[in-house]
Amino acid sequence: MAAKYQQIAQLVRTQVRDGEFTHRPVPSERQIAHSYGVSHMTARKATQELLSDGTLERLDNGRLAAARKAIAKIKGPKIALVSPSFDSESSRKVHMALEEVVEQRHGSLRPVGFTRLYDTIISEVLEADYDGIFLFPPRQTMPKVFLDMLKRHASRLAIVFRDMTREGLLSVGYRSPSDIQKVWEHLYELGHRRMAYLNTEPDLHNDRLHDTFENWCIAKDVTPVILCDPVESFQYSDIKAYEVMKRALEQGKLDGVTAMFGNNLTVTRAAIRAFYEQGMMIGKDISVCTQDLPRICRLSTPSITTLDLKPMNPLIEQVLDWFALGKAGKKQTLPQQMLHHPNVNVLVGESTCKPQRAASTRHTAKSVN
Repeated sequence: MAAKYQQIAQLVRTQVRDGEFTHRPVPSERQIAHSYGVSHMTARKATQELLSDGTLERLDNGRLAAARKAIAKIKGPKIALVSPSFDSESSRKVHMALEEVVEQRHGSLRPVGFTRLYDTIISEVLEADYDGIFLFPPRQTMPKVFLDMLKRHASRLAIVFRDMTREGLLSVGYRSPSDIQKVWEHLYELGHRRMAYLNTEPDLHNDRLHDTFENWCIAKDVTPVILCDPVESFQYSDIKAYEVMKRALEQGKLDGVTAMFGNNLTVTRAAIRAFYEQGMMIGKDISVCTQDLPRICRLSTPSITTLDLKPMNPLIEQVLDWFALGKAGKKQTLPQQMLHHPNVNVLVGESTCKPQRAASTRHTAKSVN
């Protein structure tokens, strides 16, 4: 087994290679000793090795820094992914796609988490020497000063899952806003004429979606039942969704409703639990569908009708090409709308069927141990 100082040196080499110190300084020898629980002498031996092999260099002020030639070994783009610290299946899918595409281009990807709109890590990453930054925008309302900060870095910034092209920011997502209506059309074609919409996510884009749903229902002569009760950021939207649906069922708000659209799979599964406890069979007593995560929807029991979203890899390739134009000083033409896959279709699962009858949804509740 390698000596402790050699193990520490290898860890720091990996951090330099992965772009760890693009937006933050290399820790001092004292900080390294504290972090790894070793003596100052061991930390010094590790840094001496890193200085000798050219991984680190010492600045005029005595501080350590990643050596330029070590950073130069990264042949491809240096990319940052800035997303909420609380992970989600959607953010994991983007992360995985980015890892694959950036690795194919021999670049480096640095994931960075934030907890609030005013988290300084966001501005630190924006000011750092990345070739491109993918940002899941904070769900709070953005003040003008924050939006202006994003715009200053527009040539190397891509907004994920929110269309901010009107603000002059490149945006990327799986689908166009109109694709969601394909799921609603599927329910309509099955014969559903009284539908519920459920959302407890605090996303501003999602909050507007229920207006689109209402307008679509009016145009189709469908009766909508809107159940929107967004949680605060970084709170559990699934627990809230379960509570909202359970209360609506108990109060008879869903009497006559034969289908429900959940804004995402998280709230949809919570609603399914509430339906189950009321003795309702999904795909028989009520149809249920959503718009995301087709892989998990396909493997659920019953399988859940959703949009058949494709991997983001080709879209990420387009974004990286756009970043490269800016880095080369060439003209970047901003698309008029969010980048997305064309021709997204509905993946029909076992959770949707023709309406059996428009009856009361207040079934005999099942006991839950």
